[in-house]
Amino acid sequence: MSKDMLLEAVYPLLKEIDQPSDLIAGKDLTTSSLQSLAVECALALRDRPDARLAFIFPTLFDMQRFSDALNDFTPETKPLLFPKDEIIRPSGSTSSSEMERERLRTLAALSVNEPGVVIMNSTAVLESLIPPDAFTLATISLKVGDTIDRDSLIQRLSLIGYSRADWVNNPFEFAARGFVIDIFSPAQPLPIRIEFDDDTIDSITTFTPGANLDGAPLQSTLILPCTERPLTLEATQAGISAIKKAVISMQSFGVNTTQFDNLKSHISLMVDEIQATKNIREGYERYFAYFKVKKASILDYLSEYSVFCVPKAEVISRGQDSVKEEKQYLEKLRENRGELPLATAFNATNLNKLSEVSNIDIDYFKANDHIGNIRATNRNISESAQLFNSLKEQGLKILACLSSEAITTLTEYLTRVGLTWRMYPQETDGIQIMNHPLGEGLIVDNQLAIVSSKEIYGTALKRSRFLTRYKEFQTVKKYSDLKEGDYVVHEDDGIGIYRGLQQIDGIDYLKLEYAKGTTLFVPVFQFSKIRKYAGSEAARPALDVIGGSTWARRKAKIRSRLTFLTDRLLNIYAERAALKGISFKPEPQLEDEFASRFQYPLTESQIKAWDSIAKDMESPHPMDRLIAGDVGFGKTELAFKACFRAIVNGYQAAILCPTTVLARQHFEVATERFKDFGVKIALLSRLQTGKEEAETLREIAAGKIDLIIGTHRLLSRDIKFKKLGFLAVDEEQRFGVAQKERIKEMTKNIDVISLSATPIPRTLQMSLMSIKPISILAEAPSNRLPVKTFVVQQDEGLIREVIARELSRKGQVYLLHNRIDTIYTRAGEIRKMFPSARVEVAHGRMEADQIADIMNDFYDGKIDVLVCTSIVESGLDVPNVNTVIVEDAQNFGLSALYQIKGRVGRSDRMAYAYLFYRNYSTLTDEGKSRLKAIREFTALGSGYRIAQQDLAIRGAGNILGTEQAGFVDSLGIDAYNQLLQEVMKQKIAQEKGLAIATKPKPKRLLSFTIEARIPDEYANESDRINLYREMADCTTLEELDAM
Repeated sequence: MSKDMLLEAVYPLLKEIDQPSDLIAGKDLTTSSLQSLAVECALALRDRPDARLAFIFPTLFDMQRFSDALNDFTPETKPLLFPKDEIIRPSGSTSSSEMERERLRTLAALSVNEPGVVIMNSTAVLESLIPPDAFTLATISLKVGDTIDRDSLIQRLSLIGYSRADWVNNPFEFAARGFVIDIFSPAQPLPIRIEFDDDTIDSITTFTPGANLDGAPLQSTLILPCTERPLTLEATQAGISAIKKAVISMQSFGVNTTQFDNLKSHISLMVDEIQATKNIREGYERYFAYFKVKKASILDYLSEYSVFCVPKAEVISRGQDSVKEEKQYLEKLRENRGELPLATAFNATNLNKLSEVSNIDIDYFKANDHIGNIRATNRNISESAQLFNSLKEQGLKILACLSSEAITTLTEYLTRVGLTWRMYPQETDGIQIMNHPLGEGLIVDNQLAIVSSKEIYGTALKRSRFLTRYKEFQTVKKYSDLKEGDYVVHEDDGIGIYRGLQQIDGIDYLKLEYAKGTTLFVPVFQFSKIRKYAGSEAARPALDVIGGSTWARRKAKIRSRLTFLTDRLLNIYAERAALKGISFKPEPQLEDEFASRFQYPLTESQIKAWDSIAKDMESPHPMDRLIAGDVGFGKTELAFKACFRAIVNGYQAAILCPTTVLARQHFEVATERFKDFGVKIALLSRLQTGKEEAETLREIAAGKIDLIIGTHRLLSRDIKFKKLGFLAVDEEQRFGVAQKERIKEMTKNIDVISLSATPIPRTLQMSLMSIKPISILAEAPSNRLPVKTFVVQQDEGLIREVIARELSRKGQVYLLHNRIDTIYTRAGEIRKMFPSARVEVAHGRMEADQIADIMNDFYDGKIDVLVCTSIVESGLDVPNVNTVIVEDAQNFGLSALYQIKGRVGRSDRMAYAYLFYRNYSTLTDEGKSRLKAIREFTALGSGYRIAQQDLAIRGAGNILGTEQAGFVDSLGIDAYNQLLQEVMKQKIAQEKGLAIATKPKPKRLLSFTIEARIPDEYANESDRINLYREMADCTTLEELDAM
């Protein structure tokens, strides 16, 4: 069945209306809503697939609403999006990479007049671009059979901003190996692999990053430039010269020494980047005026399109507001730091061109005989019969457009209440149902009522802010890249330093440096003995002595402790497996209705995790499952679904939280989530008065409370549950030893799930899964928005402006100042900036109750700015906090910054992170490298990739305990995991009475003078090392063939 089946359902009723042809002709028109405009646009595209339509909306929000509505009716028509930030971004900062790539793809399509629909916001009209013909010249077009010099192609890729890498994982990277070039251009959702036969392109195929498996063949492809303003070498040099002259001339403008030094440092960083990339990346467009190239606007790309402002007066007004806001910002900037005279990102004259653009007015009070709104106030499905009967009384046919999960609930309900239904396109006098989720219902031509989840369940479908053609790839390579200077671990000789590959007698050897300046040469066929050392971020391991006893003693000690650990874990889980637990029977009708009230569609990993939880709960044995997933990935909803199953089976459920404020947050979310199902919920924490607590304890004992949410108070022995059947433990690793023992004691016969925001490395996961069931939530919900992240030089004026902007819209701010000795001074400085704001401090040396009180006040909105160290938990969702400021960001690791960003940007709210660094020119090489890494981290935009090494260490510590995290630093994570797996295999084999297979070691090694190596021209050193290592790990001929 066609994906455009909804459009086909309404087409017979609307084929005679005038609006679609008016759109094609570019006429002014009036419509009743954005949804009706989307239907009219969809009809126009159906009649004229070659139509070219462009819509300019006042805001990003309006733009996305229209895009969503259009997608409801023509899902196969992917609109070209050209979004632009509506905030004034500090110079040099980076924006959402997803947004940037959408814009590049759109410019490429427009430069060749590709038919379709273009959607943008008013701010996009203001910026200066290069003309369409110049953008086309900067785009590389390739097709099979083309003759092109490989080295020339590599040079062109560098000129348009692509970075050379060993492996292609991210957009705007390329890798060259022999007669193969891999390129990741946003023109394609996957990177492409080009194979040459001499100078002729023999094939072009897509491939999956990480797996490196070939995908679909292509006959041609486009390689887009990395920015919207690619420059020639001559233009780059001339523009940089003009900027440097402008900086020098600033001294005659009365700029003081401090301002001049700050400006010079900022410009120095920008000049370095532009010289290196020959591109003005997003964040530096303010200085485009200094580059003497022809300028254009997005409207110049739309000469063949019918262009509409929706509506024109508001689009122009919003544009004027943006110009005014930027002007005020630059004036403040010149006062505080100094700024170049021609610096501006917005060209106000572009607004004048809108006079030639057609206008669409939205009159929400206009009577529209063709498309109308459904006015429904349903709160849940039980009120739907009244809605359906009302629509039938009006003489309307009914078509319900829902997700498959919502369809299951609705059809069971309709059958139960005696209403007839059929799946579309089967005819019926009752209700037709289509598997096609819709954002909002509508009435078509006073004949057909199309209803959505919003009208039936009272909850609208939540969606992402921008249409995404591709996702960020979470590539976890089989092996970490090994570079000269990296620490390595040799199975027999311990920790050394890798000093490169060296060829001796036709064989590649790894040169390793050990203590006392000794060197060990390891032939590549013994690579299985070597692992890259990965410890905690600050770990600098001591080198071992070749032939010494320290390494062997260290391994023996850790093996002994691991043996004890695995014995204990196996005993615990064996005891649980022998116990009789509760078999919770599914209640499909109630559970489906509960599931349908969740606002967001479940991700694939959530669905898989819930299937596992549901099976565990049906089992007669007690469940003990770990749910691991990032902040905001949906762990809490799984806990709620499990609680609901326990409650409808007649049992009590509890959620245990490590802090008062998190318990309160869960309580408030649960109260809203369970409100229509008669579930009584109580909060048990120190926030209650003595009288309230006593009453809660009585009701728990009497079984009058179904769901209890609390802190460690839940573990007290004076709490008597009448019929506890399920417990969810949030962040179990944050409870103390005595508390964990009490959890084990009270949960012997009941079902338990533990929730962890610490991602678990796959190797550790596989080690543990043999004894503890684990579910991993691997992907973000579709509604999750990227945190807009700006990486900028420390600037008090900008910090003042960021806080002022947030406070002016009644928001709150985290300011991370990670030095306790100066944190109160810093808080005082912020108070002076904003005398009327409440500014408080939180850091790790404060009493736990004091921190809890401050966080509760922050959660309640009583604190405007919280100046804190990095101790504040990332799992806390403070609805009103949309901005985090991090000072001295160059001193944080990537995973730390990732956790910091997790404090904002929850749910579907747009949030902002400002990462400030000190004067660029005074940074050490290490600091500059860290800054580069932070920039790369920022470029992930809406992706959720993180520093695997750092998280691996946290995963080990959190899952196995802090002692184990110390052992990881002693061995490195790879060697630790290898040892853990060996111990686990031995223990499980012993439990089953099986013989333990050991790999015999050869008594003698023979060396032949035969060249057995991968040639340098076939692969670079990093790739060769990984290939050697993969070959060394093959234990059978089948594995070698597969490789």
